[in-house]
Amino acid sequence: MKTLLSKMTVVIAISLVVLSAAIPANAQTTNMRVQIPFAFLAGEKAYPAGDYIFTLNGDYRLVDLRSAKESAVERISLTGGLLPERAAAAQHGFLLFKRYGGEYALNGVWAAGAPRGYTVKPSKAEIEMAKANGGAAAGETEIHSVR
Repeated sequence: MKTLLSKMTVVIAISLVVLSAAIPANAQTTNMRVQIPFAFLAGEKAYPAGDYIFTLNGDYRLVDLRSAKESAVERISLTGGLLPERAAAAQHGFLLFKRYGGEYALNGVWAAGAPRGYTVKPSKAEIEMAKANGGAAAGETEIHSVR
C-alpha cells in the first residue's frame, strides 16, 4: 500500500511539472476595470453601457471581456500593435473605440505601462455597422482612458 501511494505521489508530481512547463513563464495578464458610458460592440456581441473588466494577455494577443456584474466571458482576438504615438495616453491604459454614427465598436486595447497595445480585428457585425453608417472610412476613433 505504501509503495502504491509513493508511486501515485511521484506520478502526480511529474504531472504537475509537465503542466507547469506547458504554461509560459513570461505570460503576462493585466486586468483593467473600466466604466464605459455607451453601448458598444466587441467581437460579434453587443454590450450595454456599464462597468467591465478586460483581462489582456499580450503574449497570446487575447482579451477576455466580461461585465463586472456577470461571470460570462467573451474572448476577443487581438491583431497588430498600436502606433507608438499613442503611448503617451498609455500611462493609465486605454481602450480605443470606432464610432460609426451613434454606434461604437471596440477597436484597440492598451494596458497601463505596457510597451505596446493591440488592435481588435473588425468583426462581421462591425463591418455591417460600418456599412450602415457610411463605410469604414466614416468611422471616427475615440480614446477612452482606464482609471
